[in-house]
Amino acid sequence: MGVSYAWEKFFSAVHGAIGSERSPQKRLANAYVFDIIHVAREDVPNAEIWQRIQKLTDAVTCKPARDDEGTVEATTSTMSAEEAAKWLDEIVSLFSEIARAYGASGPSFG
Repeated sequence: MGVSYAWEKFFSAVHGAIGSERSPQKRLANAYVFDIIHVAREDVPNAEIWQRIQKLTDAVTCKPARDDEGTVEATTSTMSAEEAAKWLDEIVSLFSEIARAYGASGPSFG
């Protein structure tokens, strides 16, 4: 799929988070579950970005699932608003890096 796919998924994650009136924890969970989880290593421009995505994944999946919740909801629901906002900022930063790489390579990349 390539960088264009990563760009689309991160754009959707950022757009959804900004446009939502939900708590930062729910915005983070939704951004991850509906968009970021689908991005694979081959979709990102370099190993450093992939490592940052893996760090985000670890941060939003470190708690075990409870009842009918998955690990993402179980994890993000225990975060403070400030911690969730920090990870939302990281998503915006990752989107910026991916967009820069996508723009530099042109739409034919990936």
